[in-house]
Amino acid sequence: MRYKGILIFLLIIGNIFAVSSGEYWNQIKARADKLYKGVDLNFTLNLSVGESEGGSSGAESKASVTVPLYSSSDKRAKNEEKRAFLKEGAALVKQFEVSVNIIEVLEEEIKLKKATMYEDGATGIEAFIKLKSSLIEAKATRTEVERKLEAMLKY
Repeated sequence: MRYKGILIFLLIIGNIFAVSSGEYWNQIKARADKLYKGVDLNFTLNLSVGESEGGSSGAESKASVTVPLYSSSDKRAKNEEKRAFLKEGAALVKQFEVSVNIIEVLEEEIKLKKATMYEDGATGIEAFIKLKSSLIEAKATRTEVERKLEAMLKY
């Protein structure tokens, strides 16, 4: 009974610090906006021509030229990079969700198999061991995806 209480406590603590797929997606969108927003800069040149103070005429000419520093092709390229970044992020979030769901299902199957494995004999024990190894593999996949998401968000 004491171990059950400790296990429940550890599960609650683990879930408090876990990041959900929705949170990852929001972080990916914010990171994409930051990385690929670009800068709208224009270069403006003002030119003024007039006569000196000693001249008889007060005529003055002015010209202004504004040139954008980023062309529309640059903006399209940034948008394509942003879409590729978001597509990769969406694929990782999907993979994260799938692995979390697989882990939950395997944990339930392990509980059921643990209760019946002795009745099933050697085949039940083998099935239990296979489920445990599948669970370990699913957790490793989830951890790998989390690391990829963290790397995508930080670097």
